[in-house]
Formats: sequence, C-alpha cells, structure tokens
Amino acid sequence: MITTQDFDEIVIDNPFLADGNSGYGIRKMFWYFVIQYKPDSLRFYGQSNSTCKYITMRNKLTQVCYKIIREDDYVKIEEIFKDYDREVVTDTKKLTKVEKKFYDLKKIVKKQIKEHYEIVDGLQNLKIKFDFDTTKEFLKILQPKITDKQQEKIIKKLAKIEKNPMSYFSEPTNTIGANPKTILKSLFCNVFTDELEKSKSLIIVDWRSPYEEVIGLIIPIFKKLEITLDERLKKTEDYDEAEKLLNSINNILLENDYTIVNFSDGSDTFLLGFTTKKDYQQLEKYAKKINIEIKKWGN
Repeated sequence: MITTQDFDEIVIDNPFLADGNSGYGIRKMFWYFVIQYKPDSLRFYGQSNSTCKYITMRNKLTQVCYKIIREDDYVKIEEIFKDYDREVVTDTKKLTKVEKKFYDLKKIVKKQIKEHYEIVDGLQNLKIKFDFDTTKEFLKILQPKITDKQQEKIIKKLAKIEKNPMSYFSEPTNTIGANPKTILKSLFCNVFTDELEKSKSLIIVDWRSPYEEVIGLIIPIFKKLEITLDERLKKTEDYDEAEKLLNSINNILLENDYTIVNFSDGSDTFLLGFTTKKDYQQLEKYAKKINIEIKKWGN
C-alpha cells in the first residue's frame, strides 16, 4: 500500500518541485510518469486539497493511465479512461501493478534528489574565476555598439555569479544529469548570453520562428547599423524556415562589412550576435579565452 509518507517523499519534499516548477516527467521503459505539485492551485474556488498533489502514470503502448492522488490522510488510485472518465481502483491486481510502478518511480526520484543535493554541496564548495578583462574586450567589438552603461551592467552580473555561483540556479532541475564541474564550465556562457539578450545585443531565433518574428528582431539591428532592408527580405515562400531567411539577412550584412555571430551549440534555437567582418577573428580569439564557442553564420 502506498502511504502518505511514501508519496510526500517524492512529491511534497521534492526539491525539483520548487520555485514555480509545478511538475516534471520521467520515462521508464513504456511508462511515462508525471509528478505534479501545484499548491497555488488551491486559491481557486471549489478545488479540493487533493487536486494539487498527484502522480499520473501512462503506458505508451496500451494507453492505460492511472492517477495516484494524495488526500489529507491517505493515498487513492484512480484509473483514467480515454473520455477522461475515472473511477477509483479497487481491483487487487491493478492496485498491485500501480504500487509496483510507484515504488520503481520512488527509487528513481530518491536517487535524483540525492544526486541533486550532492551537486548543490559541490557547487557551494567550488570556486570559479572569470576573465573580466577579455570579456570587456569581447563586448567592445560586438555590433551594434554596446553602451558603457550596458557593458558595466553585464560585468556586474557576471561578478555577482562569480562570487556566488548558486545565485544563478533558480530551478533545481538544472542539476539533473550534470555534475558541479560541467555546470560551472557552462555557467559563464549561460549568464553572458542571458545578459547580452537583455541588452538587445543578441537575438534568439527558433528554426520554426515565423517570418514576421525574425524580421521584427532584425529591423532594430539594421537600423542601428544603418542598413536598409531591401527587396531580398520581402516575404516569400522561400522564407518558410527561419534559417533560409537568416541566410539572406547575413548576405546583406556581409555586403555591408558585418556578419552574424552564432553562439549556438548546434541546437534548433539560434543565439545570434553581430560584429564587423574585420573584427570577427579577434572576437573568436577572445571567445576562446573566455570559453565561449562562436562561429560565423553558415559555417
């Protein structure tokens, strides 16, 4: 039998369900589990205490679905049907199956929680050192020009993270499948690109981003660089993918002695900055010194 203590250990006392993160999923073989904890949902009229604490488990092949719900002083199990009807499970065979899957899940989650706290402890003990001199030089040759005030704000943010790396992590899920050293290695790049985006010096484009969204991001850049949008950037069927549109944008930039700088790591989301063609090689040297990987668009 699943007890309230069993349930609380992997839901209510779960550090991954904190700071606004109300749920996450785990796959094991053909089963998909979703652990959900939404204490804020209680503010809505008519909801019972049980609606905010539950685990759903669904078999990918059979589509059989069960919901494990935490009531005030006991745990109940419901079977959820295709039309969203439900009924409390009383069949011994089904109960045994659900309980076995729950305890399999509990082992996985307890291991994740243990590793999370080990990583948190490790992060608190590790020290990091950022190269601020090179970072400032890097910022100076990005385009459009970043103001002194914006540069100072970026450096201050990096200094804060250097002093207390843990202040960056608002969600414990950042620690799943990682270790302190790999987290710290990517920390500078994550903070740096976050701050560049806030200062409008870096744009983020998804490969599925529509034409209007990409053009809306690039117009302010072109305006600051004093480049005019020409006929090549008019909406056509050729621009059904963001990458094709970015190719045309980069061709225009190259003609005006600028280039797109790709901060992405090969994912489907492009993190894009800009610099002059003559400054790119120097920017690449600075990037290596501060452990950031960049490349020219199209390379």
